[in-house]
Parts: sequence; structure tokens; C-alpha cells
Amino acid sequence: MIDCIYTTDGPPWKCTRCGHEQSVTQALRRNCKSNPTPEELIADQTVGVGTQLKRLLGKVFIKPGKGCHCNHYAKLMDQRGAEWCENNVAWCVDCLEESAETLGYPFSRFAAKKVVGVAIYKAKKSEAKAKEEIGAN
Repeated sequence: MIDCIYTTDGPPWKCTRCGHEQSVTQALRRNCKSNPTPEELIADQTVGVGTQLKRLLGKVFIKPGKGCHCNHYAKLMDQRGAEWCENNVAWCVDCLEESAETLGYPFSRFAAKKVVGVAIYKAKKSEAKAKEEIGAN
């Protein structure tokens, strides 16, 4: 099974695969009822940019906190993929800046851009590994 991928224009949010709708109060994770394509299976087995970013920041004890949207942004980055994030680094950095401001962390756009770059690199590496395991080109 793979997770639903929800639109970002909600509420309500709608899965782009199976059409399931959810409200703010429901969890963002749900097993999708659609039949996944090989590309979707690869995406589901890939550790995305948002997850990589959370791991990297966690290594220096920067974690999501009350009032920030870190987990939401991480999920969006994972869903949109490494290539999208690479083309929208400024958006990714803006998300980090907003979260840092909310949590009271010091912030450097230069450092954030570098960390996002590392997260993209790791996500692409993870995607290549998933493709190799599934046997896709």
C-alpha cells in the first residue's frame, strides 16, 4: 500500500490519486485505495527531501515544536519530490525560515540553502536505490 497524496489548497484536502477528502483534524497519512504505478511505488519507498531535512536538522538538535509547520512542510517536500525541491529551493528555505522564526532558532539563508541541497542529494540517492530495488529504469 502507498499513502494518499493530498492537494495543498484545502481544507478539505483531496487525494490526487483516489479522491479521498480529509479535514484539518484528520491525520495526513492514509493508505490510498488506488492501484499504484511503478513510479508511485518508487516514490513511496524513497526517503524524500522533507524527511532527509528533518533527519539532518535533528542531528544538531533542531526538532519540530509547538506552533511550527515543520512536519507539514516536510510532507509536502516528500510528496513533491527531489526534482521539484531542487527547482524550488527558495520555497524550501522560506519554509525553514518561517519555522525557525516560530521556534525562536537563529537562521541563516546561506546555511539553510546548503542543508536543503544536502537533503536533495540524499533524497535523489534514496530514489535511485528504490528504482534499483524495484528494477525500474
